[in-house]
Amino acid sequence: MLEDAIGGIRDEAVALSEQGIWIALTGLILLLTDKVMKSLKANWALVARFSDWLFNRGLRSGLPVSHVVFSAIFMILIIIAAVLHYSLHGWFSILSDFPTDPDYGLNSITWVEVLFAFCVANREMVFDLITYGIRMILDP
Repeated sequence: MLEDAIGGIRDEAVALSEQGIWIALTGLILLLTDKVMKSLKANWALVARFSDWLFNRGLRSGLPVSHVVFSAIFMILIIIAAVLHYSLHGWFSILSDFPTDPDYGLNSITWVEVLFAFCVANREMVFDLITYGIRMILDP
């Protein structure tokens, strides 16, 4: 009886391993399709914004300097934390404890589930906020 169960599990593992290439190719095709669609949409939005800018030179072009500076500082802090964590392992307890405490992951999963439930329940408001955020970036 146990041997039959093990044989069934082996057969399932072989069947799944044979499908692995097709699963990977499907994922790659979906990823490439997504990237092409996003690039076409982004190109359309940038051309529209550039046309508006040509007729009204008063429109803001590029990103605000404050956004660039904040992003650069944040990126530098992340790089420093990663370098310190992996090259001087154990020297800084906050860097050693943070990623390994399982409570952080479990709490994060709970927060994400609550966020998704909220978004599903209030999808119109959520998409209105997303639209507002995009317009704040693209509109003058």
